[in-house]
Amino acid sequence: MAAPGGFLSGQAEAPSAGVVIPDQEEHSASGSWKADLKGKMRSLKNALKSAGLGRTHSAQSKDIPDPADVIVGPVIGKVTDCTARILIELDKTAQVTLALVDEISGILAGSKVLAVPPFQPTIFTFQGLKPETSYSVQIRGCHCGITSGFKTIAQCANEVKFAVISCNKIFITRTEVKTGTGDLWHHLEKRIAKGQVDMMLHLGDQVYADGDKAFDKAAAREHTSLSNKFAVAEDMLKGIPWEQWPQYYDRICAIYREIYRETWAHPPTARCLATCPSIMIYDDHEVRDNWGDLPTDWDPASLHMFVARCAWRVQLEYQRQLHEDVDFAHLERITRDFHFHVVGGVGLMFLDIRGSRTFHRRPNDPYKYLGSDQWTEIKSALGRGGIFDGVRALLVCSPAPVVFLTGLVTDEFADHIARLEDFKGHWSHRDHRGEQLEFLTRLVEWKGRVAAGAGGRELYIFGGDVHCGGHSDILLGDQLVFRQLTSSAIANHPLPTTAYTVLRLAGDTLEDLGENFSFHHHHWTRRRNYGLVSVVNQNQGDPAAEVKITTQLVDGHAVMTHEGPIVSSCDEKVTDWNILGRCIRSIKGKLVLR
Repeated sequence: MAAPGGFLSGQAEAPSAGVVIPDQEEHSASGSWKADLKGKMRSLKNALKSAGLGRTHSAQSKDIPDPADVIVGPVIGKVTDCTARILIELDKTAQVTLALVDEISGILAGSKVLAVPPFQPTIFTFQGLKPETSYSVQIRGCHCGITSGFKTIAQCANEVKFAVISCNKIFITRTEVKTGTGDLWHHLEKRIAKGQVDMMLHLGDQVYADGDKAFDKAAAREHTSLSNKFAVAEDMLKGIPWEQWPQYYDRICAIYREIYRETWAHPPTARCLATCPSIMIYDDHEVRDNWGDLPTDWDPASLHMFVARCAWRVQLEYQRQLHEDVDFAHLERITRDFHFHVVGGVGLMFLDIRGSRTFHRRPNDPYKYLGSDQWTEIKSALGRGGIFDGVRALLVCSPAPVVFLTGLVTDEFADHIARLEDFKGHWSHRDHRGEQLEFLTRLVEWKGRVAAGAGGRELYIFGGDVHCGGHSDILLGDQLVFRQLTSSAIANHPLPTTAYTVLRLAGDTLEDLGENFSFHHHHWTRRRNYGLVSVVNQNQGDPAAEVKITTQLVDGHAVMTHEGPIVSSCDEKVTDWNILGRCIRSIKGKLVLR
């Protein structure tokens, strides 16, 4: 996406005064002026050298330091109709100019100059951009080996296209994924290049900081050889008094940064991140497998919590900065990790299911899963006058699927199968089922509350985490109220066969959630996958138009990719909201909804 004329081209920068280089073709017939010029330049150079003022080219080369290299990025963060956020990381200190150039006109749209520190992500922000405009990202002051650019989104676009991604384990990409057709990042890169994806929604496990067991089993037990950053940090702190742990904070953060550089350096991944906006929410593997699922993770004074806070801080650097500014001097002021947006007229609700149970956990909170603070904001956002009250399409982004297995099966697996201990962190676990039903109820209420004469609302739930992908219908009574797409993993091993077999059996029946809610799975796969989403017909100029959300899974194994069936939110419509209203009132009479 290089802009015409290179950096700051077109009207962006006036020609500098100085030597005018003659047109080569025009003067090719006359060689005498060249000979004269060369002779004069030699004489001048010799004179300067004799006076001690000249330097040879080799001496100059030795004195000029190598420029800083970009080691992460550019990563395009949140982009709206008029704003953009871009992240880079360098290997040495440099003053960097980052500029946006209109790809059509070549006109400079804006530039920022920042002193960028080494080995720490830095964010550049831009305002005043034009809607639906493609911009080239151009960098001066460091060396960047990747082409970068993006397109802004209309404030209320007629169509917005998303990719849904989770579980990106670089160790699997290296060892088990064939370069090219078998790499789903390569497939996604081609989609982005064709303008078929406006924004990527990352649902968690953007990196695997706990490394790879097979890799570490073969490696020597040395800190530098382990891929498991959590284990490296644990070993570092063994035998160290707790009051001395803060002395190791920066070292542990540096260890965790390594996995982001390693994962995001994969060429197709890097090109996707450099050419398409991303918004992210973290899950457990940014810290450690199953983080937050065990009571031992809840002790604020434990060694595990100290290491986890280092991982959390690094997540703020690489992920949270993509959508908002972070005050790193006062991290204690951050009390929430969930975040809500409206982009292109589409509501985006990113839920937090890890920090709510650990970093921001409150003793005796009745909402053990999402936490009271998050619930307060969910109710406000979905209520009248909330951020999502003015949108007609809502995408709910949860690190784990809201519906997956029944409560009974979830509890049995979590209690008796060690490999599935992470099911303790699922919505359907006995500790969280009340919140699962309450959340579904709130979503039904939002969908059914529309102005007279207006077209309906639509919503879709997206989940990651479970290493398989597929579609789910969610019903209240006998009516389909909305659907869910589970997308996991873009690069990891599949769900264990036992759990997947139970899941497939559930696909043949209507599974009861309680309180008249049920779900039905269909079109599932154990192969690596990512999701494609299209939101159309939400034009505010036609308030009676029906919103339509369509989803599709792209799956693959080592040598190929396959695009699954397209599933639409409009295949079936709610026919009687009065019946659903009575169901909701009945549920509210049994649940403690505040």
